Amino acid sequence: MHKFKEKPQKDLDAKRKATLKLMLEDDRFPDKWRYLETLSAVVGTSEEETKRLLVELEARGSEKADGKWGLVKHHPFPSQQ
Repeated sequence: MHKFKEKPQKDLDAKRKATLKLMLEDDRFPDKWRYLETLSAVVGTSEEETKRLLVELEARGSEKADGKWGLVKHHPFPSQQ
């Protein structure tokens, strides 16, 4: 029963993650960073919920703390020496 209750939310999350991924892969943004505020507005979730979805997509916030997010594959963490 619990599984059936969660299915609509999981389906919605999957659609939102697909949209977020498209936005983070958009070639109109050559640096591949997008503002969290914009991402949240487009998928219709709070910034906290958007962050959860982004982390599930293997995205991260900018180290400059400027509100930008990008996929780790485009923005790997600098290697620590």
